[in-house]
Amino acid sequence: MQNLMTLVSFPGEPVPRLISVALLVLWGLYKRRYKLTAWFAASNISTIVLVDLLLKNLIAIPRPLGSLEWGYSFPSGHTASYVVFWGTLIFWIRTSNKSKFIKDAVYILGTILILLVGYSRVYLGEHRPIDVLGGYIIGIIILCVSIFIGSRSKLLK
Repeated sequence: MQNLMTLVSFPGEPVPRLISVALLVLWGLYKRRYKLTAWFAASNISTIVLVDLLLKNLIAIPRPLGSLEWGYSFPSGHTASYVVFWGTLIFWIRTSNKSKFIKDAVYILGTILILLVGYSRVYLGEHRPIDVLGGYIIGIIILCVSIFIGSRSKLLK
């Protein structure tokens, strides 16, 4: 179980997270979906800035005893970033001309990973349940604001 939870959490670490966003940005540029790509990048980068650089340092709650990670605990950056990353990717794929199978597969995979990452962070001892709940709430707020702004500004058309 430990290995599975580590595997689930790994993409939320800073370097894999940035690499994932960068690869999808490059893909979007290659596909010439410039507005959608800019929206995707801005949504994900704003999550990193708001959660990892601003909120964690502003709230400054220490991690649980025994945690192997540095930095503060609340809110869970992994959880917030999974909500925004997978939420924006699901939205992006849903607006594409991909097959129903691809759209459904991304939706199911994203949903499973969003749900599992919160559990994995508590299981691994890196967060308390309240940190994960905070990450989900903040991630959902960022995602909703991002979709609202993208829709209003016609970035998502």
